[in-house]
Amino acid sequence: MDGNLAPGVRARLEMRFLTVVITLAIKLSPAAFSVSTTIRTASMTMTVW
Repeated sequence: MDGNLAPGVRARLEMRFLTVVITLAIKLSPAAFSVSTTIRTASMTMTVW
């Protein structure tokens, strides 16, 4: 399925996913370290994806 996805579309989906994750992290926990942990987790998720 990945092969059929245009690079631009995939990048847009990843950016949207990342934005949602970061927004949720900021809303759910105001602590800065939680946000950085979430970003690090999201980065690892993208690599696995």
